[in-house]
Amino acid sequence: MPELQFTCEHCNQPIEPAEGALFITNDELQKAESFIQNATAATGTTGDAATDLLNFVAAQQQRGQYQSMHDSCSNSLNLSTAYAIELTRLSTYGDLLAWNAHLQEKRWQAGTNFAGIMISKAPALPS
Repeated sequence: MPELQFTCEHCNQPIEPAEGALFITNDELQKAESFIQNATAATGTTGDAATDLLNFVAAQQQRGQYQSMHDSCSNSLNLSTAYAIELTRLSTYGDLLAWNAHLQEKRWQAGTNFAGIMISKAPALPS
């Protein structure tokens, strides 16, 4: 059993590493680049904590979204130009950290939800 477990966003079933990938489509990459441009143009806060939190949450939804799917569930999508990571290459925490380091070199990476994926996969810290 791999350290990291991904769930298919199409059928909501667990994905064995040899049966799927984590990917981001070209449309989502464009969304990521747009997010970065907009974020640098509009920095600052309103001064109201509730409004700032709602604005932050809304902004996160504008990030380019990585998705995890079974190969069989993604057959109907055109993933020939998507940036995909086979889950056999992303099955341990070390793999996740190595991919994070690699992806940080991409100009669009800061505009994606990959940090959220890393947080969701992190082991619980002892109290």
